[in-house]
Amino acid sequence: MILFTKLKFNKFLIILSLIIFIVSINIRTGFSNNDASIFGIGDNFYDEINLQVGLRGIKIPDITQELRGKPTVAVGVTTTCPFCREYVKTLSQLYPNYKGLINVMLCVVDFRNAKKYIDQYPEFVIFPASLTGFTRLTSVPYTVILDREGNVLAQYKGGLSGAYLKQILDYLVKNY
Repeated sequence: MILFTKLKFNKFLIILSLIIFIVSINIRTGFSNNDASIFGIGDNFYDEINLQVGLRGIKIPDITQELRGKPTVAVGVTTTCPFCREYVKTLSQLYPNYKGLINVMLCVVDFRNAKKYIDQYPEFVIFPASLTGFTRLTSVPYTVILDREGNVLAQYKGGLSGAYLKQILDYLVKNY
């Protein structure tokens, strides 16, 4: 009986030690599971696009000039992800209230299938994720909030509720 109790206590100490270790890493780095970033805050998203396009020698219009001047919500999505489709639908329902005030850019990972989004959401800028830096995604949808010049303000792993997304959009319009 005493041996069993000691084993249970040792197991408890190991689990407690792991929890403390994980919490200390999150406190030191500032990251948690919900805000693991693929871009540095303040990084310029548009510079990344121009770099990727330039490195590949692709001849396309510079969409970054069109996007600059308004805050942008860039979302990494796939066409096969049901959460992505629902999230894009939520964005499209909110967008009419912000048309002309913000940009929405869908960065599609499986771009060969992007016609689904292109046909359904002509109001959004649709772009291959491989040209935006969204190639390092570990989950979708993945939202990056940009200021008027394309600097990264915030990023969110997973979809956002419509109410929270509306708060972000209101804040962007008011402050950026």
